[in-house]
Amino acid sequence: MMTQKERFLALLHNEPVDGFVNQYAALTLFRQTPLSFVDAKSRGQKSQSAWGFWYDWPANEPGAIPMTDEEHVLIKDIEDWREYVKAPDLSTKDSDWDELRAQVRAVDSKEQFCAAFMAPGTFEYSHYMMPFEDALCNLLVYPDEMHELIDYITDFRCTYMDEILKHVPEIDMVFCHDDWGSKNSTFMSPETFHEFYMPAYKKLYGVAKDHGCLVVHHSDSYCTTLVDDMIEIGIDCWEGCLPSNDIPAIQKKIEDEKLNFIIWGGMDSGVFDRDDSTEEEIRKHVADTIAKYHAGGHWIPSVNDGMPLILHQQNYDIITDEIKKQEKKYFS
Repeated sequence: MMTQKERFLALLHNEPVDGFVNQYAALTLFRQTPLSFVDAKSRGQKSQSAWGFWYDWPANEPGAIPMTDEEHVLIKDIEDWREYVKAPDLSTKDSDWDELRAQVRAVDSKEQFCAAFMAPGTFEYSHYMMPFEDALCNLLVYPDEMHELIDYITDFRCTYMDEILKHVPEIDMVFCHDDWGSKNSTFMSPETFHEFYMPAYKKLYGVAKDHGCLVVHHSDSYCTTLVDDMIEIGIDCWEGCLPSNDIPAIQKKIEDEKLNFIIWGGMDSGVFDRDDSTEEEIRKHVADTIAKYHAGGHWIPSVNDGMPLILHQQNYDIITDEIKKQEKKYFS
């Protein structure tokens, strides 16, 4: 029987598999590193990042929310952004990495990838530093300043990634977050994305490739129109693919063009991440989702949360179990 890691690699290279990659089972996700202080936050608390912007993470929300009201906003004038934005110092001692190196080396590399977690993303950083609407409008009104800010953030993220992969060379995957859209559309036109964010991500994911790492990018949003761009900038797997995307069309594209690309997700959190979700409806949703997308291939059945962090852990466990049951049906 193939390991979860072997199944992932087979999917990526358009080779046969003997079962599903079951949600996040193909990797161990390392969220804590000596550089995690940059973006430390805790559920149920308000906190300030090392950059100076603020988060609020309500206890009943799956993730933290940036605080960009007048009191907390970091960039008060985009034309003077350098007065407000100072990248954190990433200096460390080699011994600071001993604990992470030991954790990574304890993972069976035949069974799982060792994935370094990186968040926020480049676009997310921009709208954590200023109101969301400003982060979009400023692309059109102040393009020079936004190019400069994005370059500054990208250089920081490249250094951040390089430091992790340099100190812990056994890491073989980066798992990066950056939400690029809502449920039904991208936040910006493909043309605007091409101008401002494609160069940034080509540079960032080039660092990962230079270290021999696979790239998983989380964006739990509509990004069907950006699939070609994802592939061009070096993404191997799009995690968080919502069912509002045209998943069968993307699968057909991957198959017809023999692309090395995986879709990860496809399930509807509205079904399983509620207080009143029932085991029966969760199992039915998993079965229906697999029936809908399995034949198209190049796909990992999963929740779309960017990590196994849904609010109702028992429901996540039900999904994992039902995927195992469905595997017997499709891979007997």
